[in-house]
Amino acid sequence: MKIAISINGVIRDLFGKIRQVHSKYYDSDVQEDLNYDNIKELLNFKDDDALLEFLYREAPMEIFGHAKEIQNNFIRSLTILMGENKNHEFTLISDEVGRGISATFWFLAKYGCDVKNIKFYNVKDISDLWDEFDLIFTNDEPIIKSRPKGKEVYTFNKTKNIDSKYVLESVIEIENLKIFKKENA
Repeated sequence: MKIAISINGVIRDLFGKIRQVHSKYYDSDVQEDLNYDNIKELLNFKDDDALLEFLYREAPMEIFGHAKEIQNNFIRSLTILMGENKNHEFTLISDEVGRGISATFWFLAKYGCDVKNIKFYNVKDISDLWDEFDLIFTNDEPIIKSRPKGKEVYTFNKTKNIDSKYVLESVIEIENLKIFKKENA
């Protein structure tokens, strides 16, 4: 099985780091949780270009490189899971562009990630991801919404667009899924 795992929202606490860096540079005090729908409004960016300027030109290393794992030692757990499930092909996916890509590689390196397959995709080509993968672990709403029949997606956020059997409470629950049990290997 070909399995993709989103870096943002599954491995890396991107929105938490964006809020922290925005506070540092703009003296903001946003208390609400950020997401793709509210980020421009809550951080007072006038448009997508202003947000992209902040993310990819002003502070990409600070945001993408210095972010923390969502769950401590998850990359280590993921490495063990992949080693125990060599019958599956794992790929990390993300939608970074420009200097956000090199910052993401630094983030992965600092946590000792040794996943060999990493794919940076264009947000305009999200539906193409489903041609490559059978299962995607993500919190990315456009990926969730574009899931075709016969493919699976697991998320860690409650959303009205996905069956609750595919919502996990924590990324650590990934290793307990039936597809990763030794008898299925």
